[in-house]
Amino acid sequence: MVGVVEILVSKNSDLIKEVDAIGWTPLHYAAFTGNVEATQLLMESDSSASYIMDLSSKMSALHVAAYAGHTEVMEELIRYQPDTCDLLNSKGQTVLHSAILGGQGKVVKYILRTPKLAGLINEADEDGNTPLHIAVNYKKVEIISILTADHRVDKDAVHKKFSKAIDIFLGQNSEEQGTIDSPVLHQLGSCVGGPFFQQKISHDFNKPETSEKDTPGTSAIEHKKRSPQSTSNQALKRRDTKLVVTTLIATVTFAAALTPPGGFKSDGNPVLSEDTFFKAFQFFNQVTFILAIIAIYNESNPIRISSIEIATPENLIQYSIGGMLVAFFSATIAVTPKRLRMLTLRKNPFTGQPPFDTVLKVIGWLGLALVSVHVIWTTYRKWRNNRSGCKPCNL
Repeated sequence: MVGVVEILVSKNSDLIKEVDAIGWTPLHYAAFTGNVEATQLLMESDSSASYIMDLSSKMSALHVAAYAGHTEVMEELIRYQPDTCDLLNSKGQTVLHSAILGGQGKVVKYILRTPKLAGLINEADEDGNTPLHIAVNYKKVEIISILTADHRVDKDAVHKKFSKAIDIFLGQNSEEQGTIDSPVLHQLGSCVGGPFFQQKISHDFNKPETSEKDTPGTSAIEHKKRSPQSTSNQALKRRDTKLVVTTLIATVTFAAALTPPGGFKSDGNPVLSEDTFFKAFQFFNQVTFILAIIAIYNESNPIRISSIEIATPENLIQYSIGGMLVAFFSATIAVTPKRLRMLTLRKNPFTGQPPFDTVLKVIGWLGLALVSVHVIWTTYRKWRNNRSGCKPCNL
């Protein structure tokens, strides 16, 4: 194939800039199919062909390569003509916009890690849409995760209609989207701009003061049509509820650490400091407090390893609630007189410790092991899903 191209170009170099009915040159087709050798040959013969735009969308060969997901072709085009990375299509969109429209997460990662292309990260098109706006508007969930993991991406950028990326996400048609994907909402941040609240206020004030009772034939779909922002509102309410719950857990466990069950001795030590169940209470109370604090922090600043969120706030809340329940029952048993406890505290002849010490240590380490395994498995699964993206096909 490359040999044929080389023969044709050597006989008639003008063929490099010849366009077909849609304005594509041979370089456009080489970029679209990912043919690196043909791209090198064409660029060596006449690199100015990389500036030719097609007729319909004004797409350069670099735009086509980005859309098709061919990073090696992009490297060759930029190596010969570095200025091609500044070319814009008919909508004022860069090659990063083109890669997002094509759903090419691999190309997005390549652009983010290439210093000479850093200027494209927040560049807006003629409508003011940044790459993050485009990713949200076209529901490219994987690319949203990639972009939001980079601190250079401006989540607060607004387009010409004064909407942020999160406004577009919340304002999307609930009938098409169903329920809002909370991880995406979490990645885009909690700061909601004016247009979303303008829609909400308009919706609230335009509601009739007294609504007619629903007829027996009224369906759930009709309810959704009447309230297009209901799903968005529910997502925000769930987010606020999670913050309230985690803050309450952190407050309760913090107070319990300062005022332990049984009180203090005159020397300042807890009265029940030698009790096995009190030790269990202290351990699980501390673990619960730490998990609640991590959940609160993770709600606004997701904890990630290599762009993978290691744990969701929902998981952390579940762990902290479980730890708080164990701490509560341990404290309840600790303040119960020993003569009323059903089990004896005789020491184990092998370990020299009360059997409850051994049992509770095993339970504690087992609980930590289960939580660690769950977090590691969740992280691995998300990493595997990120790696198994759609690969472009060579035509």
